Amino acid sequence: MKKENEIDALDKFKQLLMTYFRKDITKHKSIYPDEIASVKRRKKEIDCLIYRGIDRIACEHTIIEKYEGQMEYLFNSFDFVTKINRKLKGTLPKDRYYAFIIEPELIIKQSKKTLKDLEAFLICELSRNMSSIEKGQYRNINYKNKGITIMCESDGALANGEVYRFPTTPENVTRLQAKRIRRAFTEKLGKLIKYKLIGCKTALLLEDISGIHGFGINKRFLGLLNYIKILLFIDIIIIFISRNNKMTRAHIWKEKNHWYNGIPINKRFDLKK
Repeated sequence: MKKENEIDALDKFKQLLMTYFRKDITKHKSIYPDEIASVKRRKKEIDCLIYRGIDRIACEHTIIEKYEGQMEYLFNSFDFVTKINRKLKGTLPKDRYYAFIIEPELIIKQSKKTLKDLEAFLICELSRNMSSIEKGQYRNINYKNKGITIMCESDGALANGEVYRFPTTPENVTRLQAKRIRRAFTEKLGKLIKYKLIGCKTALLLEDISGIHGFGINKRFLGLLNYIKILLFIDIIIIFISRNNKMTRAHIWKEKNHWYNGIPINKRFDLKK
């Protein structure tokens, strides 16, 4: 069963086929090889095959994060404050709120036990420090040689009496960004190449949840092998900017032999809701 963002990306791509690429797919059919493969426990397949007559377009969708592990960091750090709020309910002052800034390395790729130990540490440190941190102040603490900041603020009754988290960026973000991009392309290109070799057009749909790839992705992050595969086997690459699982903009990064270093303004489109 496809997720909401995957369905929307495929729908918006079909709109672009009609409006920008001038392909009449009003009577097209779509099949979803990945769902068939999942039921029959076969190897991973492409997300969608669009065909009308003899024309076939193989489509693959993937999410591009700002850096490797960003989603894991955001989700797990949110879980932390949810659990902490539950355990400290009724004990936090009603005229202020607290927020943690936790370095991503303490959360990404950590075991459940390690995360549980961190949660216990945060609860202990907050309980110990809350009376000595005034509104507008913060306290830096150390955990396994990584920094954690406890902030205290006041922003109205709705926010007060709760614990929040403010996400931050890893120190080695450029390396992690390159790692995430390279992994995305390495995982997806092989599935598309198989269809290119049997005569299909190929389309890679990149959903940028970070909002930083509107002008294109640094090609140096791809790796030489992925770069060559894209040149030879991928016909269309679209970078979708998304919000709340909906594609709000489409930026055409590659079409046929044109692969832009910076996506021109006439290749960037607002999408209908």
